[in-house]
Formats: sequence, structure tokens, C-alpha cells
Amino acid sequence: MLDLGLPVTEEQLRFFAMENSYPSDKAKALLEYEPRVPIKEGMSRTESWLRKEGHLVEA
Repeated sequence: MLDLGLPVTEEQLRFFAMENSYPSDKAKALLEYEPRVPIKEGMSRTESWLRKEGHLVEA
């Protein structure tokens, strides 16, 4: 769970409840973009960093 502090606004809740995805096809085509790490590894690294910085706490 993210430590957002109190009070949590309706806008903040709406933001974290959104389901968005952003395909990289256009970046690949126009910029020859290739991700350096797979998505699972990137998400794991992000989670670790958030926990280390105190932004992600156990529910």
C-alpha cells in the first residue's frame, strides 16, 4: 500500500484505481526504442526502490 498520508483525497483514490497501459510500439517504430529490462524485472526494481525510500508500506 502506498503511504499517501492523511487525508487521502477522492482524486488520489481515483488516480490509483485507474487501469492504464501504454504500448511502446510507437516509440519502437519512431525512435528504435528497446526496453533494457523486462517489465517484471522493472516492476520488481521499482517496488524495491519504493520500499527502500519508505513510499511503499505493508498493508
